[in-house]
Amino acid sequence: MQNTSRLFWVAFLSTCLGIGLFRFSYTSLMPLLVEQKWFTASFASYLSSANLLGYLIGALLAHPASRYIQDKKLISISAFLGSLSLLLCAIHGLPEFLYIVFRLFSGIAGATLMVLAPSYALRRVEPEIRQRLSMVAFSGIGAGVVISTFIVPYAAK
Repeated sequence: MQNTSRLFWVAFLSTCLGIGLFRFSYTSLMPLLVEQKWFTASFASYLSSANLLGYLIGALLAHPASRYIQDKKLISISAFLGSLSLLLCAIHGLPEFLYIVFRLFSGIAGATLMVLAPSYALRRVEPEIRQRLSMVAFSGIGAGVVISTFIVPYAAK
């Protein structure tokens, strides 16, 4: 069995990033971005759709991809690419299609984290710890949503 506390962090942070930040941080900023004329309201809905399409793609491809790339690497790559996509979305004035691509990749990365990381961690802990790890993993979603809906918009103002 691997270092249990590390696996708790992997599960918690992956769900925090995967759903909490990669999905909701940009969504909670949309009203402000529309107000400040970064995007129109209709284009903002396309960005949300691109992100959701990314989640569908990521959910469908995560397991098949894990046959070719180790789960540990795929989790790290997804966390990096999803974070990079959020940072790139913070650059003002890029062509609109790039924001679509960034939101798509954010969704793919988020779904990959959600599909792979909790099961990766659960497979590596003792059976008597699995229920607690599962609770911690899914509390990461709540923590990420709190960060996304309260802290990110407040910091953006």
